[in-house]
Amino acid sequence: MELLPFFKDKTIKPSERAGIISRWLIDGSLSCTELIAFAITQKEAVAGSCIEAIEHATLNKTAIVSTQNIEQIIDLLKSDAPRVKWECARTISNVISGYPDLCNKAVQQLLPNTTHPGTVVRWSAAIALSEVLLMKTEVNGLLLQEIEKILATEEKNSIKNIYLKALKKLAKNPLKSSKTS
Repeated sequence: MELLPFFKDKTIKPSERAGIISRWLIDGSLSCTELIAFAITQKEAVAGSCIEAIEHATLNKTAIVSTQNIEQIIDLLKSDAPRVKWECARTISNVISGYPDLCNKAVQQLLPNTTHPGTVVRWSAAIALSEVLLMKTEVNGLLLQEIEKILATEEKNSIKNIYLKALKKLAKNPLKSSKTS
């Protein structure tokens, strides 16, 4: 599929592009692998739209992403572009439950975004980290310590509340094993 002409087509509103691409991902006419390969070569606006499309599609069909795709999305958290960071975090929050072996890698890449100056970047990182926390994996020991630090420094109550809600859920259903190293 030719994505560059699609993004240059002025008859398509920028706000509609992610939805269209999302439908292509869901119906299989475009692969997540192909879209990520394209996104990596593009500027922030186009790359952000591509990752947003993946995020939207994974709300309905997590199977569109492979382990390799998730690893690439985790790596894209290092992007300088705030929109790419937050769309990647939102995508991770949608699919991480299917990839428990990638939780540690995801946490390591998400944590730097918890101190990003952009509120949406921090908010998205909080959502993804909360999803990881609720999975009760081996990374929870580290993650609980980091969340305590975040709660002590985060200025936005909306972001604090994401962590507090996850901690409350975790407390209602505590770990039954010793996987909190």
